[in-house]
Amino acid sequence: MTVPFTPIHFGVGALGKAALGRRFSFAVFAGSQVLMDLEPGIKILGLLDGPLHGPTHTVLGALLIAVATAVIWEVWQRYGPSAIVDRIGRARHGIVVGTALFGTLSHVALDSIMHSDMGLNAEMRAAFGTGDLPAQWADIICFVALMSSPAAWLVRRWIEQLNADRLFPAFSSIVVRPPSTDE
Repeated sequence: MTVPFTPIHFGVGALGKAALGRRFSFAVFAGSQVLMDLEPGIKILGLLDGPLHGPTHTVLGALLIAVATAVIWEVWQRYGPSAIVDRIGRARHGIVVGTALFGTLSHVALDSIMHSDMGLNAEMRAAFGTGDLPAQWADIICFVALMSSPAAWLVRRWIEQLNADRLFPAFSSIVVRPPSTDE
């Protein structure tokens, strides 16, 4: 039996942060994970009936929770205590939305492997199979993501250094431009 709250999901978030740096908000990712597991938590407390993983653990539910995560985060950045918000870090709107989507959709994908009560919808069955994989596969995926995070961070830093030293071709230099008429 696997527990409904899976902090090992954070391995995927660590890899996202290591690979994308400032273009990924680990705090938003963590918030999306908490919001995703509110429904199972409420059901464990006996305040709601039904399968442990219900409507929030579908693609549509994940999309709605991603929107809720982004809205909550934007309100927090604007009206939260400045000392705490600045310490956690501010993020641009696109980064917040992208991270929230990644957080909620990866949560559903991993839980579809891990939990047999998911009642997978048609899109999840088409994308990820029937959910008959051993639950440990999700743990393994998250663990490998966590363990590969330092390597992803090193590669990202190496590429950033190559860009700073102008040793790595920038996209703008690859684009074909018309010849100059200054001659």
